[in-house]
Amino acid sequence: MLERSKSELVAVASHQLRTPLTAMRGNVEMLVDESYGKLNKEQHELLADIDISTIRLITMVNDMLDITKIEKEDL
Repeated sequence: MLERSKSELVAVASHQLRTPLTAMRGNVEMLVDESYGKLNKEQHELLADIDISTIRLITMVNDMLDITKIEKEDL
């Protein structure tokens, strides 16, 4: 029962994290594309760092969701 609760918590948390992370990534992409105005070199670099970090977080969240799916099949 404890394992099932843990898996459910990870699944719910992962889903809740993925939505705002995806929104952040979309907004960063629009800023990098200069949809809201020109950016200087420093701003581009900062946004590139944010984009990379966001991609890493989304990948981790997706990995957690994959693990919970695998665990569900084992249960």
